[in-house]
Amino acid sequence: MSSSCKNDGLTIEKAYELMASRLESEVSLVDQRLRWFLTFNGLIFTAFILTYRIEASEPVLSIAQFMFPIAGITMSIAIYWALKASENARDRLKDYWYSKDTGDFPPAFSERTGSRLGRIASTGVPIIVGLMWLTMLIVVIFSDDTAEAII
Repeated sequence: MSSSCKNDGLTIEKAYELMASRLESEVSLVDQRLRWFLTFNGLIFTAFILTYRIEASEPVLSIAQFMFPIAGITMSIAIYWALKASENARDRLKDYWYSKDTGDFPPAFSERTGSRLGRIASTGVPIIVGLMWLTMLIVVIFSDDTAEAII
């Protein structure tokens, strides 16, 4: 019972397989990006904390204490937009599926409301981490030691 999807010549089954494969690839990219992001942040957070524990010249430490939060904020913004790009790609795939005459063939994804709610966690992580870094940057900027070393 293999019928054709309208306009592209693919059978519904083949379109389903392609859709599932592309969606799996996008979800894998999100997972990979989040793991990399959290690993990177763990490393720079550790380095940031160590700047308060080591003996070194004051200007070097102050600059490092200033630069680590900047790196964390920048990475948070970059990962947030990378996750949004993946979200947009998944939305386009879903729009493609809905544009086809698939009859009663089920989609390879959850409904939009459930899918959007599920994305809150992945897109929320870089926002929360970015806010954490912003808070640390504000503390560093208004710290008497840092202000003296930078000025």
